[in-house]
Amino acid sequence: GTDVQFNLDGNGIAIVVSNIQLHSNYESGLPQFAYIEYNDDAGRWQLCTYNTIEGQKDKIREWVDSEIANEILGKILAIKEAETPRFL
Repeated sequence: GTDVQFNLDGNGIAIVVSNIQLHSNYESGLPQFAYIEYNDDAGRWQLCTYNTIEGQKDKIREWVDSEIANEILGKILAIKEAETPRFL
């Protein structure tokens, strides 16, 4: 299963994905904690994870690019679009 938490931003207009939790009893290859960010190099939204390298303070971002990750991302972005408030 997948749980996604959407929150309104500070302006109360845009919806942001604030939490994604993936639950499974099988090896999906997906990270335990995933975030949606815009990948400038790829020119699209993508799931990513942040990992700590031993002995370093900064975390390293790694893009998750697999068939299942892209399918989940597509569904999350569709829900985000459908749930975003529209003000006329």
